[in-house]
Amino acid sequence: MHLGVIPNQSWLAAGDVIGATCVVLPVPATSGAGLYGSDLPSRLSAGRQAHAILRSSPVEWMLDTGALGLTLVEGPGGLSDLKLTHETLQVPLVSHCVDPIYTVLQGLPWDVAWHILQSRTWIKAVWDADHAGELRALGVPAVAHLPPAALEFDYDLRPLPDTAPWDVAFVGNACPTPVPPRGMSDRLADWVRAQAAAIIGGRSREAFFDAFARCPEALDMTTPAGRAPVSAAAAAKYFSAKQYFLLLLAAHRRDQYVRYLQRELGPRCCIRGLGWSASDGGVLEAPAGSLDAYVGGFRQAAINVNFVEGDTQNGVNLRHFEITAAGGFMLAYDHPELHSCFRVGQECAAFHDEESLRERIAYYLAHPEERRAVALAGQRRTLGEHRYRHRLDAATRLVSLLAPPMPRPPATLTGPAKAPTPEALLILLNPGRVTRNCLVAMGAAAKRLGIESVGLELEPIWKRFKAGRPVSHESISSLVREKNIGAVLSYGLQGLCEWPVSREASGEMRPLFEVLGVPHLMWWTDHPQWADQGVGLREELQPLLRRAGNHHFVKSAAAAAELRDCLGWSRCYGLPVAEDPELLQPAAGVTPEFDVVAVVGSVPVLPRVLEPFLHAEDPDPTEMARAVSPEVSARIEQSWLALAPPALHAELTALVRRWVEGKCAAPRTAGFRLLHEIRGEFPVGFDWLRANPPAYFDAVRALWSLWNWRRTFILAYLARHFHVGVLGSDWSGIGVAGGGTWVEYTDQPRAYARGRIAINVSQASDEEGLSHKPFQIAASGVCLLHDDRVGLAECFTPGAEVTVFDTPRQARQAVAALLDQPELRATTASAARARLCRDHTWDRRLAEMLAAAGVGFPALQQRAASKTSPMPPPGGDPAVIREPEPLLTR
Repeated sequence: MHLGVIPNQSWLAAGDVIGATCVVLPVPATSGAGLYGSDLPSRLSAGRQAHAILRSSPVEWMLDTGALGLTLVEGPGGLSDLKLTHETLQVPLVSHCVDPIYTVLQGLPWDVAWHILQSRTWIKAVWDADHAGELRALGVPAVAHLPPAALEFDYDLRPLPDTAPWDVAFVGNACPTPVPPRGMSDRLADWVRAQAAAIIGGRSREAFFDAFARCPEALDMTTPAGRAPVSAAAAAKYFSAKQYFLLLLAAHRRDQYVRYLQRELGPRCCIRGLGWSASDGGVLEAPAGSLDAYVGGFRQAAINVNFVEGDTQNGVNLRHFEITAAGGFMLAYDHPELHSCFRVGQECAAFHDEESLRERIAYYLAHPEERRAVALAGQRRTLGEHRYRHRLDAATRLVSLLAPPMPRPPATLTGPAKAPTPEALLILLNPGRVTRNCLVAMGAAAKRLGIESVGLELEPIWKRFKAGRPVSHESISSLVREKNIGAVLSYGLQGLCEWPVSREASGEMRPLFEVLGVPHLMWWTDHPQWADQGVGLREELQPLLRRAGNHHFVKSAAAAAELRDCLGWSRCYGLPVAEDPELLQPAAGVTPEFDVVAVVGSVPVLPRVLEPFLHAEDPDPTEMARAVSPEVSARIEQSWLALAPPALHAELTALVRRWVEGKCAAPRTAGFRLLHEIRGEFPVGFDWLRANPPAYFDAVRALWSLWNWRRTFILAYLARHFHVGVLGSDWSGIGVAGGGTWVEYTDQPRAYARGRIAINVSQASDEEGLSHKPFQIAASGVCLLHDDRVGLAECFTPGAEVTVFDTPRQARQAVAALLDQPELRATTASAARARLCRDHTWDRRLAEMLAAAGVGFPALQQRAASKTSPMPPPGGDPAVIREPEPLLTR
């Protein structure tokens, strides 16, 4: 048997057990919504890759967990004609869903998800019998019930020891406070709460779907044979009500019982999870950092309780099989489906309220031999009937029972290609506040350089895509040809995945603009590892981002070197941002009311451990960073040790601590450079980290936490000595005046004019290089006070155009000196604006970007020939375009 399998170690191991050949398929990326956040573009990207793989390695059917194998490809009509990948390949898809359908498809617009659910070749094998029944009743075809399973793992088969560290343990996070979903009427919310109260009070065990038929607001939810499914709106209303209902049950079945155990058992009870309060009693532990620790943890308690989370009314969950497979003794809430999986009393125990919970705990603690015998029998049952190998057998039977004959495949995919003559610049305009204004400013700069600028709004295109009506790549191709587009400019990777194409011969993915021969200039003002929820780190996007036609521009040489060496973005350059001095001009008629003003759109961040430093005369920043460093080190260690083999743990732990200490001592040096400096001390750990970019970038984000308090602290410290105003967000909670809402882009000159001095303290993520703020302050004609940064002196001359400080005390001394010298404030402000107008305009930056990408617009060539170019020759100014540095070698 040949299977196409979404990467899952247990499915692959199960395939080995039954002798199946498994072809591993790509997983759609997520967009900040956890495991199930895959949207249409990511499912389309994964679908193209899967299509290419399975064309060369055919399979009989496809298998996934949580609908991660549900992907799309273009049909004969291109992106306006999307097809399910498995249907184009004429093979069935089985999705084993251990969460509700509305959860596993949460990355898709509901109307699109509801339409896709009507596929008869997609077998929805859901873990909960009630959920299977309601889906069938709503008209969803090819639905089956397939319970969860225990992982394929090398379990400890020995009987439990006579004693255990804990009498009772529970693994799981606290549930969120149940609140009615947005848009739910009060009448429906009251009905849902009443139904939940009846279940909790033991007055009813009726399935929610059956009860909902009597709800005053219920629509016609049944679908007789031969009738079309209910509408997407009706299904959404039902599932919204059920989700609220299940959260109400979970607050009772999980949170209430856990807190009861904490109060009753105190230190004899261990709770492993997040969101619980130590004040309720018991011993709280963090979630296990490795699979070995997780599985082994169930053998560390005499009794493991399982209360089921808020996604089922009557079913079982993964924990039933995880506890018993590990050989742990399980005491579970008495759900109906529990009895179909285990012999209650012989292979596990059950309870139904607080009194029976207390009685069962007392009984089994007093009868250790019986408890161990039940645990051993439960393990034999799970390992004999409830492993992934058994679910794979069941899924195979489902294919033969439910899969209908497959339709014919669609026409061959094709794509356009011909490079236009470079005459116009296409700018992809995203909605937003700062980046959009900068792109608009670059469009105006293009016109001043003699280049036609064509703006394309992305928001309507995104809305169409989410609605299942993507813009055809042919329409974009026509625009490129008609306007003779020579380059495309976007913020980040926008435009990379909106219109990708697949080369049919090999299946290799190439961005549309590369196929058209148009260089794509990607301008990043935020680090790709966190801009747009880290979309730039998606593994499946790396082949596209590394393509020769893509040119990446980030704010510093260190950031560029990091991306080149860690992700292979060979065409990545360090380039400072700029400003439009025509758009931002000094504000007239504004009387300064603050000694110092800052424009900050975020809330203050100050760990409690640092609050005492506010009252020090000369706070030591290095000492403050070291005060928060243990938490940072622990976070990185926990992340790395969960991924790395045990043999590396000691070296990685030492590397983390050495790296963190280095960042404490050298805050202005990028963590990337510091890691390079110590690589010789930890060669094996360094190689492991280089081979695992997600682990590296996660650690870098944690490293930023060493200094992300700096902006808050310095402004709060100065506020003890001067009248400081923070505009753009409310800082009154830490005693800083100002407040108000977001400062709009064009209102910044008036905001900065409200202070005699404008200060910027760089974000911790800007380890080297500058943000927009010093350029905006300079354009506004206000005296600039800035923390010392790598790259600052190349843009503004310290002492003449900017006043620089390092420590909080130096900042206070600088403010006092500037307040005493109004003439100095005026001359430095004037000099900074003059420098901006000369060296830091968008005209100059755009010309630098085009030159770095090798785009030969006739207008720029004529300027170069006449020696009127606003930029030096490529590579002629090392402070602007940074060449690759030999830091980390891949």
